[in-house]
Amino acid sequence: MYNERIENLINAALADGELTEKEKQILFKNAQDQGIDLDEFEMVLEARLTELEKVKKEAAPKSNKYGDVRKCPACGALVPAFKGVCQECGFEFTNVDANLSSKQLADKLLNEKSEKRKIEIIETFPIPTSKADLLEFLTSLKPRLQGVYNQYTEVYLKKYKECIEKAKIAFEGDKQLQGFIDGFPELEKRIKSMKFKSGSGKTIAWIWEHKISVIIIAVVIVAAISSLIDNIASGNQEKDKSALVESFNSALEEGDLTKAQSDLEEFYKNHIADYNDERTCGSLACKLVEIYLAKNNLEKAESICSITDTKYYCKETIYKWLVDNEQFDKAWEYKSAYDNPNTIYNVEEYYEYMSDVVFCLCKKNKKNEARTFVDKYAIWFKQNVDNSTEKGSFSEKKENEKEKYKDYYYSVAKNKLLKIINEY
Repeated sequence: MYNERIENLINAALADGELTEKEKQILFKNAQDQGIDLDEFEMVLEARLTELEKVKKEAAPKSNKYGDVRKCPACGALVPAFKGVCQECGFEFTNVDANLSSKQLADKLLNEKSEKRKIEIIETFPIPTSKADLLEFLTSLKPRLQGVYNQYTEVYLKKYKECIEKAKIAFEGDKQLQGFIDGFPELEKRIKSMKFKSGSGKTIAWIWEHKISVIIIAVVIVAAISSLIDNIASGNQEKDKSALVESFNSALEEGDLTKAQSDLEEFYKNHIADYNDERTCGSLACKLVEIYLAKNNLEKAESICSITDTKYYCKETIYKWLVDNEQFDKAWEYKSAYDNPNTIYNVEEYYEYMSDVVFCLCKKNKKNEARTFVDKYAIWFKQNVDNSTEKGSFSEKKENEKEKYKDYYYSVAKNKLLKIINEY
């Protein structure tokens, strides 16, 4: 109805099922710049919002994300609904359900046989509102756009584009999401090229150029054959996946780790088409990583993760091995949930990490070493919790943060850890 930019902004604004005053202002400004009648534009927005609400009742998965939050839980500042980061303190909105959107979509598609219904599910699936969920969702969508062009490619591209527009508005300037934003034009260009090469683009160009009925018939025949070949290829690809998994498992049983790694690398390079394939690859990688760790070959285990990009799936396995083998500093690298290990938002992970180390040393009857570890490493809480909460410019902000992190202040966290040692 409107140009591509306006339509993308509308989709991004309505992705969470709400239209805030701030979002309205942005949309109206862009509409005015395009010379669109604002009364008409407002009527269209309200109609689309009403339609979206009807569709979401049938198709949208249940969610308890921070879609309706109006105050930052860290500093108490008012936060517009379309923003994923507090502008006052930088708090990123997330929750325990982060990283579930791609799984929810995969589950809904798995239980649906109708191709038309699958397309409707993808089209109406809500855009994640938290940064963590949006990152994961973009990551899971991208492989679907890099495989063979099929009947779902266009709808996945549209959903990916909505996520990109959401990222531009809600997480402006975020370095992690910026990579997806910057890479989108090239991705879109590549997909258009794939579409042309798939047959439809060539067919249209050929018909338009020649306009001869005989040519049209020939093109239709070619298209039919091409479709048949694609279906056969798709079926063969699934067989190839199963054969590779079977070959990988057989190689592990026989102790042929070189063959197992070769099968894993081939699966990663040639058979990652969707989220389920990613999980399969991650599961296979974990099996191989566990075997190398059992042989105390950490270097080889890490190389497997690097070659197949499966660190996310194997990090917990490697972390536990590092703790058990008293490589505590390196273990924290695998436990940290953020790129910046010293962010206050890592506080729960850091306390869990220190607890794991303390229990490991106590189990080995090394209580004195455990106390030394606590004395040395608990300073992290002073540097990143105590000092961080004292930097607030308003007393209200300080008090809110002190309450939120009361269990992780230096003296509190350290005493709890020492109590574990004393009572073990």
